[in-house]
Amino acid sequence: MALVQGGHVSAGEWADALGSAIRRAQAAGDPDDGSTYYGHVLDALEAVVAEKALTTPDALFARKEAWRVAYASTPHGRPVELGRSGSTNNGSEGAVPSLNRPATPRPEAEFRR
Repeated sequence: MALVQGGHVSAGEWADALGSAIRRAQAAGDPDDGSTYYGHVLDALEAVVAEKALTTPDALFARKEAWRVAYASTPHGRPVELGRSGSTNNGSEGAVPSLNRPATPRPEAEFRR
């Protein structure tokens, strides 16, 4: 994972975050059949970048929204991609802020939209 390789997060921190995300999901009734693993990885990733202040809630939300728009506007069979500026691969614009831009803080609950 790039965050570990880049020295932003230790392998142990990542393992702890992923384990915590899985335990929270299991406590909430997760089926524990592997079908929800990607969601646990995403929850752990969002928690780690928030804890380490590697992004802001605004930037995270903007990036997720840019991917949602890209997915919704990409023709079937084509890869879903964001351009360098955060725009979709089909020409629609939607610039995404960098991961370290200042923004208005939001409560943790708003991180997971």
